[in-house]
Amino acid sequence: MEISEKATEAYKSAIELKEDFADAYYNLGAIYYNEGVKQIEVANSVPTNKPEKYEEEKSKADVHFKKAIPPMEKAAEYSKDAPQTQMSSLETLKTLYYRLKMMDKFDEVNAKLEELKQ
Repeated sequence: MEISEKATEAYKSAIELKEDFADAYYNLGAIYYNEGVKQIEVANSVPTNKPEKYEEEKSKADVHFKKAIPPMEKAAEYSKDAPQTQMSSLETLKTLYYRLKMMDKFDEVNAKLEELKQ
């Protein structure tokens, strides 16, 4: 079992013990997000004359990015008393929503971020 799998299991266990553990949700989401970023690097290494292969690799990244959304949403929800975690969660969600063309959610998070920055 590789490190990120062990970490994933540890964060899931922590969440089972404390359902509103914002940092565990954030870190779980970060693992999925980072896996997506690594997969984007794979997609970007595909030669430009193979667009179908690029799309295939990019869609694998989107799977990881989609998996990151639920824990990041929970992190944002449960981190009201931890402003840094809340901001980081919302910034990550903003990026994810934009990347996945979820513009309603993007606008919602963007407005929340602007409100928190005031």
